[in-house]
Amino acid sequence: MISWCSPSAYFFTKKKKNSYETIHIEHFKDSRDYYFHGGLEGEDKGHYGDHILNLKFFYNISPLLEKERITIHYYYNPKTIKNPIELERYVNPKTMILDTLDKMTYGVELWMGRNFLGVDYNILDTYYRVFYKDILEQIKLTQPIDTGLYQREDYLHSIYKRLPSCFSSLDILILNNIPIASKFDYHSSKAQFDTVCKQLSKRYKIATLIEVDETIPSTMNHKLTIQDIGAISTRSKNIIGFFSGPINGCFNKATKDYVKTWILLDPRAVSLEEVNCYTLPTIDFDQLQSLIKIE
Repeated sequence: MISWCSPSAYFFTKKKKNSYETIHIEHFKDSRDYYFHGGLEGEDKGHYGDHILNLKFFYNISPLLEKERITIHYYYNPKTIKNPIELERYVNPKTMILDTLDKMTYGVELWMGRNFLGVDYNILDTYYRVFYKDILEQIKLTQPIDTGLYQREDYLHSIYKRLPSCFSSLDILILNNIPIASKFDYHSSKAQFDTVCKQLSKRYKIATLIEVDETIPSTMNHKLTIQDIGAISTRSKNIIGFFSGPINGCFNKATKDYVKTWILLDPRAVSLEEVNCYTLPTIDFDQLQSLIKIE
């Protein structure tokens, strides 16, 4: 994982009996195999969003990795990731080996939770570009590669066509999942959030992640994955959600080009600079209504 005190210093984790030893390294060793993880047990790291961001990037550049005969070994904590299918959807077996943390002998931590090269990690789309540009340099890929957050994911279009019609051409996609990493007080706001969803459903075609009531389609009831949610987002006019796992599936070029307004619910100063984005610390129907754009 990149150490944010120095652009070329990484956290290198080595298994030592029943524990792990973490040291700093300045550069990766020359190799065709690179080993990464998203955070160790007991740390506030390695949630779905952390892994999805990493895996999506390596998946999108997998044709180049294959050409250069590079293999990425990536490890996750099964105590945190209860549904590994979410991660497996972003694995090209020709270029990546995905395994659990207990199988890791050593690895470099990839976690975007510290400021890097003067860029605030709360400004995700700016941060992501800088973060992965440095990673590419470390694994000796010098070709011009897009390291932007909103990359082409053409496979989402075929996924979209297979989804139930209740998720097509939405006015609003509402990601009302329990935010693990976000500082939003979800539990005390859930009843209010449910009420807001019901109010919005009377005016717009919406879908939620967690069921609110039987009249509003939810991705969870249809057993959809984060990648499926990304496909839904490519034809959703507005996205409301937490800066948490599921929204990471929505960061792609088609969604960036189509969505009129992104509304992040978070008390922190999180933001997206390359899209029309607003960050709200609380849930308020009138405020949300004023930001939603349909035409």
